Amino acid sequence: MSSKTILNIITLGLVLFGLIFFIVGAVLGAVENKKQKRCTEEVAAVVIENRTVRSTSRNHGQSITYSPVFRYTYNGTDYETQTGYSSSPAVFSVGEKTTLFVDPDSPKTIYCPRLKVGKILSVIFSIIGAAFIIVPVIVNLVVRKRLY
Repeated sequence: MSSKTILNIITLGLVLFGLIFFIVGAVLGAVENKKQKRCTEEVAAVVIENRTVRSTSRNHGQSITYSPVFRYTYNGTDYETQTGYSSSPAVFSVGEKTTLFVDPDSPKTIYCPRLKVGKILSVIFSIIGAAFIIVPVIVNLVVRKRLY
């Protein structure tokens, strides 16, 4: 196999890897935007608990993050909802009041403007994906120009 072919295969592999990351970032962003558009009813909420989320990895051992549980009233009905995101340290203190937005068709579905995890993850994945798409292509072009 020629060095040109090897260079193209490596470039293609890295671009595909980047494309996967970029698509994941775009999907995370779209899900977050959809939730924000659906959750239009403003409610006052209080944090009643920070649930402990434990995860284990071979490299870092056990880590603990915290996912807030909110209590709020919508249309005369009380709800308790845990977000799908966790962080360390906890974003909210137990007893803290905040504003949430609920989906009028599904009041247990909430959007919390103070929780930026979904948007941050979307941006991070998109940037990493874009870098894995752009950098290998540029390197490929530069190397081709010098070698061939």
